[in-house]
Amino acid sequence: MKKYLKFLILLIFVIVMVIVIFIYRKVSFSNVMNNTIKLKDKINYTTNIKLTTKNKNVSMEIDYEMVKSSNIKMITIDNYLNNKTQNNLLKYVVDKKTYVYEDGKYVERKDETDDFNVNYKYLKERLVSLKSKSGNKYVIKMNKYDAYNLIYNKEILTKDKINGTVDITILVDEKNNFIKEISYKIDDLDMYGDSQLSTYTVKITNTNINTKEKLELPFKIKE
Repeated sequence: MKKYLKFLILLIFVIVMVIVIFIYRKVSFSNVMNNTIKLKDKINYTTNIKLTTKNKNVSMEIDYEMVKSSNIKMITIDNYLNNKTQNNLLKYVVDKKTYVYEDGKYVERKDETDDFNVNYKYLKERLVSLKSKSGNKYVIKMNKYDAYNLIYNKEILTKDKINGTVDITILVDEKNNFIKEISYKIDDLDMYGDSQLSTYTVKITNTNINTKEKLELPFKIKE
C-alpha cells in the first residue's frame, strides 16, 4: 500500500511539473510575441530575409534587407536565378513615401507597397502548437500555407494548394525580448504548376535591435 501511495504521489508530481512547464513555455512565448508585435513599428532594427526556391531545374534566391531608423526605411532587394544576378533594387521609404534609385537618381514612386512584411501577429494567431523551448530557442508548428504567407501582406498560398505542417525555429534576443531569427523549410511545394516539386527555404534575421544609430537620406526631399 505504501509503495502504491508513493508511486501515486510521484505520478501526480510528474503530471503537475509537466503542466507547469507547458504553461511556462506558452506564457513565455506569448510574452515574446506580444513584445515583438508592440515594438515592431516603434524601435530601430535591421531585417534580412533570405528566400530560396529549388527544384531539379531551377534555383531562385531573393535577398531582402530593410534598415529601419525612426520614420525612414532603407530597402535593398537582390534577385538571383541559378546563382546569377537578375536584378537589384534600392529604395527609401520616408513617412509612407517611396523613393526608388533609378538611372543615377532617386525617383518618387506613387502607391508603392512593401515587398515583404514579417507579420508577427499572423505568426502568433496561426500557431498550431508550441513544440519545445530551450533557452532562447522555440520550435513551433505551423500549417505550410500559413508559413509561406508569413512575409506577405496578403494571402499568396491557400490551404487547397498544399497540406501538412512545418516546424519553425525561432530565436529570441534576450536583451530586448524581441525575435531575432525565424527559419523554416517547406518541402514538396508546387511553385510553377508543372509537377516539379520545390523546396522553399526561409530565413529571417533581425539585427541591431533597438539601435539608436540614425539613418541619413542620400538625397533631399522636395517640399
